[in-house]
Amino acid sequence: MLQTSSPLRPPHKRVCMSRSQFWDALQIAGALASIIALAAFLHTTPGLGVALTLVIVAGVFAVIIASIMARRGPHRPVGRDAMIHTGRRLIRNIKREAIMFGGDMSWANDYEEAIRSATSSGKRIRVLYPKNEAPQVRRNEQILRDAGAELFPTPIDSGLRALLVDPEDSKDALLYVVSRTLRSGAVPVQVGEHGSESNYEYLAKVYTMGEEWVIIQAARKIYEVLLTATQRADR
Repeated sequence: MLQTSSPLRPPHKRVCMSRSQFWDALQIAGALASIIALAAFLHTTPGLGVALTLVIVAGVFAVIIASIMARRGPHRPVGRDAMIHTGRRLIRNIKREAIMFGGDMSWANDYEEAIRSATSSGKRIRVLYPKNEAPQVRRNEQILRDAGAELFPTPIDSGLRALLVDPEDSKDALLYVVSRTLRSGAVPVQVGEHGSESNYEYLAKVYTMGEEWVIIQAARKIYEVLLTATQRADR
């Protein structure tokens, strides 16, 4: 029987346990909701219903990812050059394929060489990004397309900025999640243009198939739903 008043157990232990239980409950609720939303998505007709259901599914899996991230520890600050270096290395080391969740693809020039090297050796690179007609975004599309990547402009923005490597590999699949936040008082760059450390703070973390396999599977599901929605919209 748990003795919460025992001097051998520090008072803060109970708080930590309740926080962990909260994240567990949130994850379970999100998983159950995702099953319902995913079933509705697969049986609905193209149109507004698909977009709304897609938002629900993507949001639910975002909750799952956020809950597990909170338990595993926050992303780490990283320089932009170091962030790009890690991404290039992961792309060069893929076995079969990689999925890139992009925003305005401002990183196109940074990854062009690594993507070209991967696709020229028979590996597949797929880029999913919210559809955008901005001139610089269209230019980034062309850079990636010329490098051999397959592009899929999605009907909504999932909010995920990540590199999913070999998602079918039960042992070596991994997820590289990155984000950037505008620094206080800094001026944002134009859509499609890459930023710098003078105006943005960059955060990143690599998740592997050890204890973090649930995060990778959640990203894989987001990929599948986004891809299905994009293909339906093109019909």
